[in-house]
Amino acid sequence: MHAPSREQSLNRQILWLTIPNIVSNITVPLLSLIDIGLAGHMAHPEAIGSVTVAATITNTIYWLFGFIRLGTTGLVAQAYGRQDSSDINRQLARGITMALLCSVVVLLASPFAILLSGVVTGGATERLGAEAEQYIQIIFSAAPAVMLIYALNGWFIGMQNSRVPMIASMSALVVNFLVSYTLVVHYQMGVQGLAIGTCVAQYSQALLLLATLLVKYRYLVRHMTLRHFTDTKGYGRYLIIGRDLMLRSLLLSSISLFFTYAGVREGTIAVGANALLMQFFSIFSYFMDGFAYAGESLSGRFYGAGRMDQLRAVITRLFAIGVILALSATILFALYPDGLLRFLSSHEEIVTYAKQYHHWAALIPLVGFGAFLWDGIYAGTTRSAGLKWSMIGSSIVFFALYYLLYNSLGMTALWLAFDSYLLVRTVILTVIWYRRPLRVSTTCS
Repeated sequence: MHAPSREQSLNRQILWLTIPNIVSNITVPLLSLIDIGLAGHMAHPEAIGSVTVAATITNTIYWLFGFIRLGTTGLVAQAYGRQDSSDINRQLARGITMALLCSVVVLLASPFAILLSGVVTGGATERLGAEAEQYIQIIFSAAPAVMLIYALNGWFIGMQNSRVPMIASMSALVVNFLVSYTLVVHYQMGVQGLAIGTCVAQYSQALLLLATLLVKYRYLVRHMTLRHFTDTKGYGRYLIIGRDLMLRSLLLSSISLFFTYAGVREGTIAVGANALLMQFFSIFSYFMDGFAYAGESLSGRFYGAGRMDQLRAVITRLFAIGVILALSATILFALYPDGLLRFLSSHEEIVTYAKQYHHWAALIPLVGFGAFLWDGIYAGTTRSAGLKWSMIGSSIVFFALYYLLYNSLGMTALWLAFDSYLLVRTVILTVIWYRRPLRVSTTCS
């Protein structure tokens, strides 16, 4: 038998990381699908809108702290590539510390989130606004769990282990469905039951990740000391990365929030239809992020080890796969939108409205896959400044196009602006990568 070639070996490494990441990431929109699906079959059509608004706002707040996962993955992967166990423990300690501190900030920000929901739903029905506020009040009680999930998932992925996050995510999906279905269907708790189900699932996921860390990696974490929590070496770089990624997350979440707000302005049917179409975006983005996370793990590892040839090979392979997947997804949803839309909602008026704009949603994979893949590569090599500038440029394009075209195109302007924003992100990240070559650094973070 012939020994596997370098190309075959790299393919296996990508798939070994990607497949669990895909399964893990798809559970995130599936969690949303459970809430949207259960809400879409409630007696009143406002339920789906209230859950969409509330979930968008809570995700807006949560993703301001997405730098905990992104920063942890890149720095841990680079330490893994250097085989620096002390720095691996340092990054774990740093991630846990930041998770706990940020959870306090999230809890303090909950009144602002409720106020924001009132602004977003100001033009909608009273019931939609009240249910959105109720959902937010409950969901933020799981803030410590969510922040810890960010830190631990980032650490596991940086350690080239995407199977543990996958198992934890799948377990949370099952818990969320069982609890939410029981509370909504059998106890008639409505939107409140959906929020409780999500909280229970998030705490179960965090506990499973923590338990697995302590058992599977006990050979490593047993060497952790207080010094790893108090060591300030490399904290300046960590904070710079965190600042850039937080700004990126703020802009990313602002666009998602504005997208929901623009739908609310058009009425309950429009916001419900946009919510259905955005589920396609969520499914594809988390699917593509499975490959991006693999790129994040491998690019950080090879960058930390100084293997630039392997890093270039990973980039080439990921984009070849991305083109095929994006084209397939675009064609599939463009030709057959009914299946997903009718699965999510039994309200014919919402499905009919959504089908008017489904071709814009179908374009998302083709114009956006590059942005997802570059995000992973930039995060793995901790080029946070590039991620920041790409979001600044693409956000300007999004809002400019929407306000310039809204009076003449209406809702079409929103979807055109969103597709353009994804394309511009890809272009900017590509230009920065090739015009500002990466410099190898083997210094400890």
